[in-house]
Amino acid sequence: VSNMQSYFAVWPIGYPFLIAAVTLITGANVYLASKILSIIISFIILMIFRNRFRWYSVIYGLLLINYGYLRIFKYTWSEQPFILGLIWFSFALYDISRSVRPTFKNYMGLCLSSLFLFLNRYIGAFSIGVMVLFAVISLVIALRDKSNAPLHFKKFKWCLYVSILNFFLIMFYLYQNI
Repeated sequence: VSNMQSYFAVWPIGYPFLIAAVTLITGANVYLASKILSIIISFIILMIFRNRFRWYSVIYGLLLINYGYLRIFKYTWSEQPFILGLIWFSFALYDISRSVRPTFKNYMGLCLSSLFLFLNRYIGAFSIGVMVLFAVISLVIALRDKSNAPLHFKKFKWCLYVSILNFFLIMFYLYQNI
């Protein structure tokens, strides 16, 4: 609602911000910018699939043409970037779980994807619980597997750090906006 001068913070800022950025860059009206954003998000998802699955990316890309997905992308809903965030978060957590020595970049991706989820839909805060659960599982593995305990304990520690950081960033956002 462009004519309003009052502050409105019932909904997260992520999706409206993305639409505003597309509007600013393209000069399109808000409705058209939301459609352009939908196309951009679909393209990003396809590129993620292409980077992950190479030759099988076409099969995963077919997921984008099912009726439910197309219906979501037809409307101006925040599910579009939320789906992108879920894919990003899933792959970030998968990379950490499969890596022997995850890098700072892996944990930064996990942190940013979790924040992206939250900033597009408040329910995205569930990602903190998933990270804590992963940290606890890493701790249990570290306690059982003495030969690789330092590596798993490091995953536990860093996932816990990322979870705590995201928790405080989310609380700060909520404190400022609600």
